[in-house]
Amino acid sequence: MQSSPLLTVSGTSVTNQAMTQSSTTLWTYAFNTSGLSSGTYIVTVAATDTISRALASNVSLTLITETTPPTVTHQLSQATPYLNASDIVTYTATFSEPMAATPTIDINGEGYETLAHQSDDEVWTYYIDMSTYTGTQGALTVTVSGTDKFGNAYAAGPEIFAVQVDTKLP
Repeated sequence: MQSSPLLTVSGTSVTNQAMTQSSTTLWTYAFNTSGLSSGTYIVTVAATDTISRALASNVSLTLITETTPPTVTHQLSQATPYLNASDIVTYTATFSEPMAATPTIDINGEGYETLAHQSDDEVWTYYIDMSTYTGTQGALTVTVSGTDKFGNAYAAGPEIFAVQVDTKLP
């Protein structure tokens, strides 16, 4: 290259910024995406070679950002609000978008455990074995945490399921 390639990102203050040479053929630019609103941005690089010929093709990339945290729908497999110590209840969390890593679940403050992956990266389950349940009668308080593929954390409060739990085996 005759000089540093210049990088422009549409819709931002990054216009004709010099890139940094990492090797004879690799040039980089550290672009901080924090604070960008959700949307599509076009990244364009302009360069000339050592004999002043412009880059033969217009190289552009599309950068998609998304800053909306996921939402989740909670569901228990039991249709009745009455549970006993021999029940195994399936809890299903359906996120509004794919999750980047395995979400976790906490039931009644007993500590986080991982959810099981289902058919896609949006549906996750956990089996609650009521024979090991140590909570009190009246409610299951379920707190789920997870991060979507863009790094946005699920940040809603706990879901409370009103159930009557008989913790004694029949």
